[in-house]
Amino acid sequence: MTITDAIGIIRGDANAATAYLRRTTESHLLERFQPIVADALQQTGATRLYGEVASAYNLIAPADRTIDPELDRYVTGQAIAGLFTLIAEEEARIRTDPVARTTAAMRQAFR
Repeated sequence: MTITDAIGIIRGDANAATAYLRRTTESHLLERFQPIVADALQQTGATRLYGEVASAYNLIAPADRTIDPELDRYVTGQAIAGLFTLIAEEEARIRTDPVARTTAAMRQAFR
């Protein structure tokens, strides 16, 4: 993290820290989570069933309306997006509610 990044987070929008975190970690999180999600989905049989349905749909769908038959990629993406949504909500709370600033560093940074 650069000094410019840190200043941007402190002075930024309600989700500036979350945006930085997402920008710098999302691809790594997707890479690490996808195998775990893929294993879990395969154990349930959902991957195969969804793949069959998606492939059948794609045969009849207009080219601009096809769907990705890779369920694990979709589920992983949605899980990571949900994680960042929760982090952004907590960040907004910390920025607006002094009681949520539970450490001295937070209290100092968000005066």
